[in-house]
Amino acid sequence: MNSTLARFLEALRHADLQISPAEAIDAYRTMSAVGPDDRWFLRDALTISLGKSSDDQRRVEETFDKFFMPQLEEPQGQDSGEGDAEGERSETEQAESNLNPEMLNPDAMNAMGAGGASDMAQMMMAGDTAGVLASLQGAAREVGLERMWLFTQKNQFTRRMLETMGLRELERAIGRAERDGDEGLQAQLSALRSAMFGRAREYVEREFELFAKDTARRLADERLLDAQLHNIDSRDRKRMAILVKKLAKRLASMYANQQKREKRGQLNVRKTMRRNHHNDDLMFHIEWKHKRIDKPKVIVVCDVSRSVSSVSQFLMLFLYGLSEVLRDVHSFVLCSNVVETTDIFKQYDLDEAVSKSLEAAILGSTDYGQALEDFWELAGSRIDRRTTVLILGDARSNFTDPRTELLRQIHDRSRAVVWLNNEPRSFWGTGDSEMLRYLPHVDIARTVGSIHELDRAISLMLKRAK
Repeated sequence: MNSTLARFLEALRHADLQISPAEAIDAYRTMSAVGPDDRWFLRDALTISLGKSSDDQRRVEETFDKFFMPQLEEPQGQDSGEGDAEGERSETEQAESNLNPEMLNPDAMNAMGAGGASDMAQMMMAGDTAGVLASLQGAAREVGLERMWLFTQKNQFTRRMLETMGLRELERAIGRAERDGDEGLQAQLSALRSAMFGRAREYVEREFELFAKDTARRLADERLLDAQLHNIDSRDRKRMAILVKKLAKRLASMYANQQKREKRGQLNVRKTMRRNHHNDDLMFHIEWKHKRIDKPKVIVVCDVSRSVSSVSQFLMLFLYGLSEVLRDVHSFVLCSNVVETTDIFKQYDLDEAVSKSLEAAILGSTDYGQALEDFWELAGSRIDRRTTVLILGDARSNFTDPRTELLRQIHDRSRAVVWLNNEPRSFWGTGDSEMLRYLPHVDIARTVGSIHELDRAISLMLKRAK
């Protein structure tokens, strides 16, 4: 049972659950204490042992049901569904219901040949679920089912497994029965083939859900992370928002760990020796040089005009995912005017706050010079040497005065000015773009056309903001 539990823990990891070595040991101890006989009790015990939150516990239960489904029995008092209509049963159940015990007579067994299909037939007719599962597991190992990682491979591996279990011999027997005109035997062998296909298909589908579906999802996620934000399909926006929040959480954790290491500092040799003098200089107690680190403030100014609105949404999702480690975050949106949206994020949950922030700006022609003047009046007094000012926009000002002197004042008063532009560098300074005139007063300037580029830019900003 240890190998089965190890594979179950692997399935949990594929379900995006973090299982540490200590938690794996707890799971083995739980299995040893509870035993495998009462699987419903075992499911509850493993859920409590491995689920750190309600969401984790739900994933443990769902994965347990998928993993052990072929071996589970109906719990006492649960409706077995015997009264279900024929149309409500699965194709596999209907095919197995057409099997006839008379198929096990010597003539039928000889028609199928020894082993493979005949063994499967006997196990199906006897209701030997464990035997059928063991046969499927053996076939899966033989064809290397663990190499399946695309949903398009499911039918291919299903066929390969069945061929190792005697499918070709069974199909030849069906052909012989058809040529001999034995319709009864042909019907029974065809029913067995349908039942075998159903069982194998269900097994492959279950394995894909447990061990391969997340690989396919990761490939799709990688494609989204590298896609240009303004080209994201509406169907992918919800998934993209989830990916942005995950990246923000990872960056938050990374930044918090860096702060802890820097706060502890280097070994204080003098204090350590002095404190351990009465221990004959055996260093039982370690003293560190402590360094106080102030968490930075971040002021975000997002251009929400039509050309950059999609990028602004993802940036705000990203930054507010970092709010747990950043001391203070103030947000502003600009289009024809500049509006502070900090309070909106305090009053509403994240998704609704992003939507309301985008609605707060007055849509019209963008004037960066006027926007910088409005921003200086609203937030200039809040900027100090701990403040990082983050500007997201294409710097296209419709041929108005860019007011570069205002950006210089912001730069001189702040820790750093970071400008994330959704346009490629070859477009900077073309047409009504004032980006090249702003660059002398910007510490970090990056193109952020995709989430990967946004991730790298924010990582660099956090390092600079420490």
